[in-house]
Amino acid sequence: MDEFDAIAKDRNSPNEHGEIQRLVNSLLQLIDQSNEQSIFIAATNHQSLLDPAIWRRFDEVLFFDKPNSELRYLLLKKLV
Repeated sequence: MDEFDAIAKDRNSPNEHGEIQRLVNSLLQLIDQSNEQSIFIAATNHQSLLDPAIWRRFDEVLFFDKPNSELRYLLLKKLV
């Protein structure tokens, strides 16, 4: 799931209303009820916006730094 922060926002945020709270609750239930053979992969670049309960549902969390200028150059060079 890309842009995971759109559906897994912190339920205690003062800017959020009942709809996002219900959505996050439903998402948590969906993850909890999934079978052990399920794989959930989520991506966000706003990890600070995620509800704390979401983090506990994932066995592994990977963080990727922004590529430095040298790496960006090499990536762009590959495209040409």
